[in-house]
Amino acid sequence: MCSLNRRQKSQAFSLIEAAIVLAIVGLVLGGIWMAAASVQENNRLRRTAEMILSTSASMRQLIPASMTTGVWQNLSSMAVSAKLVPDDFIQNGGLVTPWGTSLVLALNQVGYLQVSVMVPNKAACLRLASLVTNAMRGNAHLAQLQIGIPSVGPWTTYTNWPLSPGGTHCNVASSTIEMAFMFTTARAN
Repeated sequence: MCSLNRRQKSQAFSLIEAAIVLAIVGLVLGGIWMAAASVQENNRLRRTAEMILSTSASMRQLIPASMTTGVWQNLSSMAVSAKLVPDDFIQNGGLVTPWGTSLVLALNQVGYLQVSVMVPNKAACLRLASLVTNAMRGNAHLAQLQIGIPSVGPWTTYTNWPLSPGGTHCNVASSTIEMAFMFTTARAN
């Protein structure tokens, strides 16, 4: 009988062995979760950059020469009705980013087509600035990029492309960062 108990004990897992297996499984699942989150964030950034570039190019052609300068004019509804913005950027008739933050298309006071995007953090700001400015390298239509705290400032203006993803241009003391991409139009060339 004594030898039977020893054999049964040696075939069972101890509590420590089970805890080690669970810890290893947890680490593997955590690594998969982190990789999936990184892929999802990269997809959000890529889609936002593509939307900024394609919508701004189309909107530049749609802005009528008769539009008044010197007054900020929201063009978001014009972009939605002209179907220039992908459906996943439209919510309740307005524009939103993949993070659920504000997105505005406007003709600003000096005649630039302004695409204002709220991003959730410095990393997203750095990456989005890099994606858009790299795509616009050698293209005179991107006049400037302003980065600051939404509705407050201070605003920093950049006019040389591309911006590095490792730069300091998104050092803003705020949890949400506003990025205003300014594109030339027929009146601001």
